[in-house]
Amino acid sequence: MNNIISLDTENKCICRYDNFKICNRNIKDDEYCRYHKNIKNKYMHKIYYDVFRNKNEINMGDLYELYKHINDINYPFIKDIYIELLQNIPYKVIRNIVDKSNYRIFAKNNYTSKMEKYLLLYNINKNTYDFEHNNKYIDSLIKIQRKIKDNKILKYEPNNIYMNDEELFTGENICELPKERLFVLKNERGEKYVFDAIELEFFIRTTINNKQIPYNPYNRELLGDNIIKSLKNFINYNNLKIKDNEYKWETDMHAFTDLAIEIERRGFYNNPEWFKSLTNVDFLKIIKYFKLFSNNIPENSLYFNNITEDTLIFDFCKDAIKMFRECNEELYILCCNFIKSLAMCSNNFYENMPNWLIGGPNNINIATMANNISNIRINTNIDTLLGIINRNTLNDLENNFLFYYYVEHI
Repeated sequence: MNNIISLDTENKCICRYDNFKICNRNIKDDEYCRYHKNIKNKYMHKIYYDVFRNKNEINMGDLYELYKHINDINYPFIKDIYIELLQNIPYKVIRNIVDKSNYRIFAKNNYTSKMEKYLLLYNINKNTYDFEHNNKYIDSLIKIQRKIKDNKILKYEPNNIYMNDEELFTGENICELPKERLFVLKNERGEKYVFDAIELEFFIRTTINNKQIPYNPYNRELLGDNIIKSLKNFINYNNLKIKDNEYKWETDMHAFTDLAIEIERRGFYNNPEWFKSLTNVDFLKIIKYFKLFSNNIPENSLYFNNITEDTLIFDFCKDAIKMFRECNEELYILCCNFIKSLAMCSNNFYENMPNWLIGGPNNINIATMANNISNIRINTNIDTLLGIINRNTLNDLENNFLFYYYVEHI
């Protein structure tokens, strides 16, 4: 060992003791003073001296230089010797060094073992050394930095001004969501929208699968490839797990979003937020109007039959999506009747109905719908109600939620 490491002892003892302070007593013909000439592991003190010299206070950079030194002199068993060198530094000194570097693993009351902490320091310095001495790693790092810069990944800052306070898809307050999931979407006007990155990715992926151009669900602005790439980089950088295609709804907004995508796919402009303003009674009215408008179309009996009070919105969206996916050109009239029914209960859907659907010889004029419904209400009897909800006798209606609603509100 002595032959490997060259020393410039400056006629002072190089041994470290008493909180890792260097001895500095005068010496004559040896590297150690008379108090330390018989100390164990002299080779370790020589390594410390080669790296730290006369420093009494060492920092995280010095621990890296220690690792770098044993690599540069081709020391065998680098991992073992580096951890041994760390272990021979008083633990409170190591704690003080790392606490100043904000490594949480060394925080007080952390029950991670000392060995795990030494391994952490080894891995940190090994990776740093590899990056410094391997052009391949450096090139990869530069590419990542360029991607982040080019795709303009914005960091969520609580004090900034954003267009939304709640996350659209989950309905949660933005401040309550983990920051690593908050993706900031900025348009050309400088407006910033905050999304849960996982939810936005699923929305975009579903939109693309339905052969649509992805858009901002708040304002319908199309999303360019740079935004989609930026979102992908953001998800990868934060190690987020995307949803499966067979995703199950957790909130009403999840259901509204999937339904809005299907409605859009069949040619009707809409926005998932339009559904948020509808009440449970509105959803029941929509089903009622759809059944009345489609009473002469037998296939209407395939939809909106099993609606329960506890799962009303999910049941509504599930059947509506099923209908929009199944109805071919011959039954497209059912989709049209559904949109008309929405327009009866929502100004947003009414104001955005296509002109060809509002009037015409084969369509119910939206301006006279209210009068038509009033006439239906006056002239409707039990048999008509049974036909509307696809039941044959009153015996079929025990505890039927829809029938109760029709009797009360039609």
